[in-house]
Amino acid sequence: MNKRIFFSLTVVFTLFMISCNNASDEIPDKDVDYTNGNETPVDSITSNESRFSQADLDLIACLVDRIPANITAEFNVKMLAWEESWRRPNANFNSNPESFSKTEEYEDLLAYCTGYGKAIWPLIFDLLAQNISAISLLRDLTFEGNRFYFIDEIKQPWNFEADNPPPTLYSNLVDYTKKLLADELDNILQSIQDIP
Repeated sequence: MNKRIFFSLTVVFTLFMISCNNASDEIPDKDVDYTNGNETPVDSITSNESRFSQADLDLIACLVDRIPANITAEFNVKMLAWEESWRRPNANFNSNPESFSKTEEYEDLLAYCTGYGKAIWPLIFDLLAQNISAISLLRDLTFEGNRFYFIDEIKQPWNFEADNPPPTLYSNLVDYTKKLLADELDNILQSIQDIP
């Protein structure tokens, strides 16, 4: 990576973290441009796949920090219970992520999340930034269409080219999440603020 870009990103990130910690009412600008002049964004240098930028991750982290600790803790307990259900000897799971959402633990987690509405979304976004296991929660909490067409609905347009593979499922989920962050940020903040 270009040393100048790395230094600029380090300075921006440090200043951001200081401002995020010192200003409880400020949310980082979701439109931060981590480019250097006319250069390409750091994320796109190595791949054509969508990934969360550092600005996206910082925004998600700030939103997660605003959620009351007891809600986050209970979410984590329910999430862990759901993950533990995957290890049952009689579990009938396959490579389809849909199969993992057919447990009592998932239903319990989903009901808990539904009770907090959009205020809980940052926890789901944070999970998705780590791995794809949050796909069912992301779909069931944010998608208003027919759940069986979720992937078809969120797929990014793609044109066949010899050296341009189609976007992965994870790439499509990242793009969908970024769109949710952009479109719903004010509603997410209001939902978090409205938690009693």
